[in-house]
Amino acid sequence: MRYVIQHKKSLYINFLVLLFSFSLYFFVICFGVYKYLSGEFFPEEIKSALLGNPDEFLEGKTVLQIVELMHIELFLVLVVLLTVFSINLRVLIKDKIRYFLITAGFISGITYCLSPFLVKFISPFFSYLQSVSFIFFLLITFSVNSLNIYGFLRGRIG
Repeated sequence: MRYVIQHKKSLYINFLVLLFSFSLYFFVICFGVYKYLSGEFFPEEIKSALLGNPDEFLEGKTVLQIVELMHIELFLVLVVLLTVFSINLRVLIKDKIRYFLITAGFISGITYCLSPFLVKFISPFFSYLQSVSFIFFLLITFSVNSLNIYGFLRGRIG
């Protein structure tokens, strides 16, 4: 990112940022589709996946499985958010909007990653929190990425 900040007029860097941003759409869409197809998108499916369902002879996930999944997803979520918002620093938008998006993005991403523990150990009701925070994470990432692409294509970078 230091190179982007020092050489904001560089056509090469703009091209790389745009390629990365367009590729990020593919990641966000695939992540959402993966969660949908794996049965961890809607609250009832999340409850069944984490807690199990005796009627369907479905065992719940163990704590080790939850920690392993959380470890991988927390890393992915944080890297994606850090990268998207690092690029967003160059786009000319109001600071209040930028701070709101950063705060909402990180809160939704971290809440999504940590909520399986709440579902497993506190209450199945937190599956709604996991589902909503995941949807917010996807929407915020998608919208900030769109702002980045718009800013770099229109030359609205500082």
